[in-house]
Amino acid sequence: MREIISKELNVLAVEDRMKLEETPSLKIAEDAGLKVKIGLDCVITEELKEKGLLREIVRHIQSARKSLNFEMGDKVNVMYYTESELLNNIINKNKDLIFESTGTISMDSNKDLESPVEVKIEESTLLLKLANAGTN
Repeated sequence: MREIISKELNVLAVEDRMKLEETPSLKIAEDAGLKVKIGLDCVITEELKEKGLLREIVRHIQSARKSLNFEMGDKVNVMYYTESELLNNIINKNKDLIFESTGTISMDSNKDLESPVEVKIEESTLLLKLANAGTN
């Protein structure tokens, strides 16, 4: 049940507790009819921020694949450039997950991209260039 709730609500963890008390970061909602009390910790940790940024990177690669008419089985090489140290670190730390999620077989940084797709992620710019690497 916890796994279903976690996936459906897109939350990091689900905990069962008998007592919930509201704090500055824990917001509480209650349904007296159902006898249910739910708390949501609203603090964005560095880990959560990085996971959100990683999702954005994956989403933009998927969007670029779609706009370039790549098929499901097509493997792609991704060239990218960003001046953001944070985005570079997230990409380098999560390449395996990016590859798995986007059908990418290589991902390299290159400052001199010709006709890249430019995307904004928070206040940073990410330039992407995708090339077909063949089918599966």
